Amino acid sequence: MDSDLIVGGVKARRGARQVVRLPVTTDLNGAPVEVVTHIASGARPGPVFTLLSMLHGNEWLSVLIIRRLLESLDLKQVAGTILAVPVANPVAFLTGTRSIQDDSDSPDLNRAFGGPFLWLCDQIAGVIERELLRKTDLMLDFHISDWGSTMASPLW
Repeated sequence: MDSDLIVGGVKARRGARQVVRLPVTTDLNGAPVEVVTHIASGARPGPVFTLLSMLHGNEWLSVLIIRRLLESLDLKQVAGTILAVPVANPVAFLTGTRSIQDDSDSPDLNRAFGGPFLWLCDQIAGVIERELLRKTDLMLDFHISDWGSTMASPLW
């Protein structure tokens, strides 16, 4: 772990768990849109491993996977830092839909990375890129589809 790893203005503390809220913007109702990130820093230095979940708002089962992983970690046995984002797309999650329902040119967060960051989805991607991905050595992005989908079964 880089001893100077900073996420959202918060310095990761070795052997500690922290939660950081990365602000994106404010919605039309005045509510904050933010990317909640869990930082789990191991006792020993090592790589930064990022876990992204719910780039699509209907892929909710991966939230439970990340939750169980974070609960089971013994930070004394971990080398490096885990940055875990259970809900990368909180706007789509609130509507239970795959993409943001805003009639923009860029409603799908999974396809918004590396773009000009103009629309809401693009802005979320920009925050994830700047605050997490640029500091990441390894990444696992969960795409498991929604419950009952023909593409995946959570019961296997």
